[in-house]
Amino acid sequence: MIFPTTRNLGRLFILYSDGSSTQWVDASPDGGGGAGGKEVYSGPVPPVGVAADTIWFNSSDGIGYLLFDDGDSQQWVPLVPQGGGQNGGQDEGFYGGA
Repeated sequence: MIFPTTRNLGRLFILYSDGSSTQWVDASPDGGGGAGGKEVYSGPVPPVGVAADTIWFNSSDGIGYLLFDDGDSQQWVPLVPQGGGQNGGQDEGFYGGA
């Protein structure tokens, strides 16, 4: 798996696996290089009816999540490694569908 190129320095990426493929996903708050863009929410439950690439800080567990759309479904993906599996938890610990 090749990490995104150096032109993406300063960007936040997460390694996402949907079971059939694995890819790096840009989880940077602005989605492009500016100062704004993605919606960010905070609370004990995920927001409903929000767009893909929304960031939610779960005030109950202290973890940030990105709403990722793989084309078939949406799920909240943690912005920190979870678990302790073979991949160091990089593709474990999903919050669930949106």
